[in-house]
Amino acid sequence: NVRNDLIDILIKFKQEAEEELKEGKKPFILERDALAAQAAIFFSAGFETSSATMSFAMFEMAQNPEVQRRLREELREAYKSNDGKITYELIMGLKYMDNVVKEVLRHYPPLPFLDRVCTPKADEKGYSLQAFGLDFTVPDNMPVYIPSQALHMDPKYFKDPETFNPDRFLPENKHENNMNAYMPFGIGPHNCIGERFAMIQTKLGLLYFYRNHYVTPCEKTPRKLHLNPRAIIIQSLGGIQLKVVRDPLF
Repeated sequence: NVRNDLIDILIKFKQEAEEELKEGKKPFILERDALAAQAAIFFSAGFETSSATMSFAMFEMAQNPEVQRRLREELREAYKSNDGKITYELIMGLKYMDNVVKEVLRHYPPLPFLDRVCTPKADEKGYSLQAFGLDFTVPDNMPVYIPSQALHMDPKYFKDPETFNPDRFLPENKHENNMNAYMPFGIGPHNCIGERFAMIQTKLGLLYFYRNHYVTPCEKTPRKLHLNPRAIIIQSLGGIQLKVVRDPLF
């Protein structure tokens, strides 16, 4: 049976390429090992990013009970209108949850920095920054590191950056922030392959948790998290400890 999932899509892509090869064309052939690697990196890229984002989301919910209340109220209304069924359409229709997750990712991007290599066009030497008011040319093949988390917390780009405010992502408020500086999963053609998977998985995890529970700070919950400077994927030093309260929405 064809499930039309990631594996089936990759297999179909491989089969279509083999048919084109028989017709004398020169398609890109996805070998078996490469196919398995694509599937593996897709899930690995979306797993740890999702679990970290859910943990940081719960921490912020504990610190911001009004945000948590609004999120659970949105879930309650969505469940009622969909007869208690969880569907893809229900998840994609949760606008406040989408803004909550985006704000969590602004504070805690899974990868706090991006790395690129300067690869100028064939007729150019280096990459000039004069257009940005800087008298400097990035040399060929020079590694470039972009501090995405620092950009997210810079008041030059985001109003009151230290405040956890999901409403900053509302259409009427976006003019107050420079969304070109928002890059929790990277930016451009080399952004994170697991971005959409991670977003849906994060929302689904939060949905299942918050339909029956909410969180509050406990005696071991810090007011501000200290992040592990050695971690590649963003992590909190000492973990995150919260009090979980059972409270079914219906």
